[in-house]
Amino acid sequence: MSLAARIRRFIVPSVDSPMHVRGIRHLIANGSGTLLYIGVVAALVESSIFGPVAAVVTSVIVFEIYTYLVNRLWVHAATSAHGRAVPRFIVASLVALGLNTGIMWLTVDVFFLPYYWALVIATFVVPPTNFLLNYLWVFRT
Repeated sequence: MSLAARIRRFIVPSVDSPMHVRGIRHLIANGSGTLLYIGVVAALVESSIFGPVAAVVTSVIVFEIYTYLVNRLWVHAATSAHGRAVPRFIVASLVALGLNTGIMWLTVDVFFLPYYWALVIATFVVPPTNFLLNYLWVFRT
């Protein structure tokens, strides 16, 4: 397969994309979503539009909408109805939040380790779990 064909295969969304391609797309989608989240928080706080708490809440909403659309359109090329996918996406997002929170609690409050260990552990646990939930359940066509 030519280099151009490989690039096209990676860029053009398809339900037939291999799992490793979707996994890389998931990392890109959620990584760019994280940058968007940080940018929105900073913009809202620095411009004095919102305080930090309101800025975070607003940014989480922006992040979730962005990652839903990018995952639906590019990562998984899903065609399932929004009425079915959105509630499932919310559940998957809540699972990710629960995992993050649980890992932080166990690491800091149970094992008395520095919080950055929780961040490292969560980095290896949460994104793959979130990807699999999206792949196998949320955007399953």
